[in-house]
Amino acid sequence: MNYELFKNTVKDKLVETGQIEAIFFQLMRLWPALCIYKKNFVMKKLLVAFNATNYSNALAEFAIKIARQSNSVLHAVFLSPSFVPMTYPFPNDLPMASAGLLSTVEMMEETKKLVEADIQLFKDDCAAHNVACTIDQSTNITLEDLIDHSAFTDLILCDAKEELGGISVRDLLVDTHCPVLLVPQKVSSPTTAILCYDESFSSILAMKMYSYLFPEWRELPATVLSINPKGDNGLKHDDYLNDWLPQHFPVLQKQILQGNLQKELVSFIRKNDEHPIVVMGAYGRNAVSRLFHRSLSNIVIEETNALLFIMHE
Repeated sequence: MNYELFKNTVKDKLVETGQIEAIFFQLMRLWPALCIYKKNFVMKKLLVAFNATNYSNALAEFAIKIARQSNSVLHAVFLSPSFVPMTYPFPNDLPMASAGLLSTVEMMEETKKLVEADIQLFKDDCAAHNVACTIDQSTNITLEDLIDHSAFTDLILCDAKEELGGISVRDLLVDTHCPVLLVPQKVSSPTTAILCYDESFSSILAMKMYSYLFPEWRELPATVLSINPKGDNGLKHDDYLNDWLPQHFPVLQKQILQGNLQKELVSFIRKNDEHPIVVMGAYGRNAVSRLFHRSLSNIVIEETNALLFIMHE
């Protein structure tokens, strides 16, 4: 409905019901704000990344649901593992060893057929729900390709506990240029939000982007959660936080915990609700450190069934 049609329809209705003219002008003043909100803060393109050899129905269904809510286009990528031919060390035994085994070429052909079937399944699901979708025709997508993709999409969705072909979800989270929503195998729309605040600007940015991209979830009961291993009850930028956050999240409470960061967060998520979404900022560790330590995000992924929204500066 355009502005003029909207204006005339409302005006005629008010005349019929005898309501005062002032209400009409109030509604007219709200229209531009509503248009700006809808134009600027609704997602338009979502990238959903599948493991091509282990298609996730839960991920597909949830991505389609989000796309319908935001009237977005889904762009799907199907990532396959690389098959590296190997030299058999005992050639005299090759006929016996190879009996009943698929060659590299045959494995690639089987994978191709599987991917084609998954792509068709995804297309059919999108069509059934009137969701526009595009498919990346390449299955040989590298981490660098996926990172480049992320600069031109509003949100990436992928399975929380699956590797993407030969790509690690952990590495994607470190370098992505847009938010990532990690979807568990048993997924439902969230009923509460846990906004992790570690006093970093990355955690603030994550809250902002979550609020902008999911306006329909702003009304959920939300908890600003801060965990302080040193036992301090104070928060950096507390006054700013108290002034700003309630304007985005009307049903909001604050929780400050002391103790081990990983244990307290997992415990809070498990006790809080069956279907929470956890919002957090910087992924936090460099490549060398990740070889020796699980990040906080990894622990949430591995030990809970929460939706996980991650955004960093």
